[in-house]
Amino acid sequence: MNVDLVSQEKKIFFETYKRSPLIPVRGDGVYLFDENDNKFLDLVGGLGVNALGHAHPGIIKAVTDQINRFSHLSNAFINIPQVFLAEKILAATPGMEKVFFTNSGTESIEGALKLVRRWAKKNDRSDIYGFSKGFHGRTLGALSLTYKDKYREGFEPFMPEVKHLQFDSIKDLAQINEKTAAVFIEFVLGEGGIRPISCEFADELDRLHRKYKFLLVADEIQSGIGRTGQFFAYQWYTLKPDIVVCAKPIGGGLPLGAILGTEEINSLLQIGDHGTTFGGNPVACAAGLVVMDWLFEHDGIEHVKKTGKLLSEALKHLHDLFPDKIKSVRTFGLMAAIELSGDSSPYPAKAIEEGMIINATDSTVIRLLPPLIITETHIQEMTDKFKRILK
Repeated sequence: MNVDLVSQEKKIFFETYKRSPLIPVRGDGVYLFDENDNKFLDLVGGLGVNALGHAHPGIIKAVTDQINRFSHLSNAFINIPQVFLAEKILAATPGMEKVFFTNSGTESIEGALKLVRRWAKKNDRSDIYGFSKGFHGRTLGALSLTYKDKYREGFEPFMPEVKHLQFDSIKDLAQINEKTAAVFIEFVLGEGGIRPISCEFADELDRLHRKYKFLLVADEIQSGIGRTGQFFAYQWYTLKPDIVVCAKPIGGGLPLGAILGTEEINSLLQIGDHGTTFGGNPVACAAGLVVMDWLFEHDGIEHVKKTGKLLSEALKHLHDLFPDKIKSVRTFGLMAAIELSGDSSPYPAKAIEEGMIINATDSTVIRLLPPLIITETHIQEMTDKFKRILK
């Protein structure tokens, strides 16, 4: 570790991150390397961002070609990579008619909240619901929807119309009524430990959605862009959202997010009602086109289904080997959670010692969001490393 670099970092940055002892200097596929060329299997993928891993040759070429033309273009102009990417996203999302590009997941949530508020005023609605264990971002609107006290404490007051229901509780859904403006939901909890909603819960939410005609907003920031084996996680269910928000892997490692909406949602906005300086940046959209091509032109979705099954089997095997340490495992495609019997916080450092990068969420959960290009060989390597760590 470069001690001078560590001390300099502490001196010059707001202390909002608990930094890893690993200082990467380059990446290649599913691996990161430090200054001594030590190799680390990356099962975090930049918190689910690096869909195609590190230094993917297709992304390098697309980004280089685009940046040689121009690196940024005001949204006052038609942006060719942006148009092509929007077309591909909408083609993968039946029912959605329009796209607005953003820089991040949080910005996508904020834009969706503006749409909800405008719709609510036009339709005499007020209540906006999020769910327990949900995470939607750290800006004030997104934080109003986010449930965890550790993120919210000291930043009050939040949006007064936002309320919370128990995640996956059919009983709690009874609070939804004719005053409901919107329900924001992660179909698979990310920060909350890789927990999908049940089919019964989805069916009841669908019934209420059709009855009260509120706006259903699918937060696909972690679970979208192929991660679960569908383009969006909600596509595993029958209910249809009015708004979809996404980000993280869509830019292939570059800052990019999107809000998708039906034609009715599009009618809520006029020219000048919303905007962004960097959203839909041409370089990021060029990278996004490579991600979309991998998913749909190179059988990426099928690859995720196959490797997701292998990942699930590997983690269940670890559970069987270490029942005293692993309480349960949960997977959905290439989203995975290892629920431990004790504190999860020491494990990321233990993993670094074994040449692997993992992430601890909640107090007892190890979360894995590997690059979508992960293979059976990498999953076996992961299993062997976890065996040594858990011993």
